[in-house]
Amino acid sequence: MGTSYKLNEPQVTAKVMDGEAVIIHLGTGIYYSMDGVGCAVWESITSGSDTDAIADSLAARYAMDRHVAAADIGRLVSELVAQELVVPADGAPGQTVALNGAPAGYAAPTLQRYDDMADLLALDPPLPAAPR
Repeated sequence: MGTSYKLNEPQVTAKVMDGEAVIIHLGTGIYYSMDGVGCAVWESITSGSDTDAIADSLAARYAMDRHVAAADIGRLVSELVAQELVVPADGAPGQTVALNGAPAGYAAPTLQRYDDMADLLALDPPLPAAPR
């Protein structure tokens, strides 16, 4: 069984809008985005789905090799953890999200990082921190 992750609250806040996940680390002011497959994977991760279940869903949705899907998820999760956006979740995994809004074609999920407004966002975050 894979590992489940959760949003690194209260340091991180996120919102999905129009098929794009926008993630802000309130401590650093750095913001991130993921769209397409990445946005669908983000929703699965933050809903508590474990990494194995997400890889299985990707492989089934896109008729792709499960090992490729698992490698893509592993790389993305490693990056999310390194950027302190998600942390391992305690307890049982949640339901697997059926990759809501995933595009028809597969492109490996990627995390886009923007630090052009880091100082401003760290001082005055545009999104409220998630409630505890």
